[in-house]
Amino acid sequence: MENSKIVKVREIFFLIIFTLIIFQNPLMNLHSNFRYIDEFCFVLSVIYIIFYLCIYRKCEKIYIGMIAVMALMALVGIISNFKSDVERSIYIIVLDIVYFTKDFICFIAAGLYFRRKRVGRGFVNVFTAEIHFILLIAFVCLCISQFVDIGMTRGVRYGIPCFKFIYSNAGMWSQYGILFLFVLTADLQMNRLNYKRIFYFALLFIVWLFSCRSRAFVTAAIWLFFMVVGRKISDIRRAGDHTIRQVLRKFLKPSYIIFALCVIFLLGWEQFQGYFGEEATTARSLLFSGGLSIMKDYFPFGSGFGTFGTEIAAQYYSPLYYRYGLSSFWALTEGGSELTDCYWPAVGAEMGLFGVVLAAVLILLFFKVFIQSTRGYKYFSIATITYCVYLLISSTATGIFASYITAGFLIVCMAVINVDQTKRIEGA
Repeated sequence: MENSKIVKVREIFFLIIFTLIIFQNPLMNLHSNFRYIDEFCFVLSVIYIIFYLCIYRKCEKIYIGMIAVMALMALVGIISNFKSDVERSIYIIVLDIVYFTKDFICFIAAGLYFRRKRVGRGFVNVFTAEIHFILLIAFVCLCISQFVDIGMTRGVRYGIPCFKFIYSNAGMWSQYGILFLFVLTADLQMNRLNYKRIFYFALLFIVWLFSCRSRAFVTAAIWLFFMVVGRKISDIRRAGDHTIRQVLRKFLKPSYIIFALCVIFLLGWEQFQGYFGEEATTARSLLFSGGLSIMKDYFPFGSGFGTFGTEIAAQYYSPLYYRYGLSSFWALTEGGSELTDCYWPAVGAEMGLFGVVLAAVLILLFFKVFIQSTRGYKYFSIATITYCVYLLISSTATGIFASYITAGFLIVCMAVINVDQTKRIEGA
């Protein structure tokens, strides 16, 4: 009986933390202290990893590999700091190392913890119901905002006001949409797809796609493809008439692939031209070209931590923004709103070619362990692969792998896919 009470208290604690993660962005607008939720998760994650290694004296090799790669990235960055002599503050260097490793540290800690201390199915059901309620409110607000300005739209794309709900911008709302899609898809592993769940999926896609973000459209199309193919594979495997390879050949016809690529091209081309076209002068295009220039000038190590494209470089405004003429652009001035709208340019500029290679290896290891942790569970796998695709797409335009949002999201995802007493429903 006592153990049952402990589990309930633990799950209430996580429900509160997960709710704070969902609302962190709007809460930050109310009080600046809420910006430390992800730092709180990071500190707990570091403590737990140390505790785990001391108690159990063993860890999965792939997690050790990720930690080793992060240590190498830190070493390369520190060497870059002392070679370039742009930033020598130990405090700023440490903060930037945390910036680049926070998401992956939280992921490793969540993986180690929830594999041993799984949350119950009831917890996931309550959390899913909370997301259902948020989607209902968001849909009502979307309908009103199309006729009355209630402060929930920002900018216009495709002739449609971009819906941002209660978040700071539509891009931010788009990121929360992928978390909701992950949880609703994972919920299908334990509960059959019925009209109620179809209704909430429909609500999600409406409020999510009205953010008018290309990556939301592309991710939704990829998710739908996985759902259709996954169901067909399950049906045919039960029938025993075809192998998975034959099923994939049937659905991955050249005509289908060409059609999908055309849709992706049409959805993304306007945005690509806007950001990187010959006549484009945007923060992202300038950060991209600036990152390449810094990477070339400080080859092969880079300019070091806290010098370009990161939250810390923005907060303490690196002198490189002046040196490379970026400070003259309105969004990249000191206190500018788009100083962190990049990932790979920041990695290349601060850690050079070595850093880019190490970051790519780290992300591949992360994808591998994330996807393998759902092996044998169809809907968990679809949710995980879709989220990985979203992260990869987003990394071309945002600092998604070093975002405070991603750190919390990964903890939520690892809790959901490691739920206790998972029921393998028919076709799952």
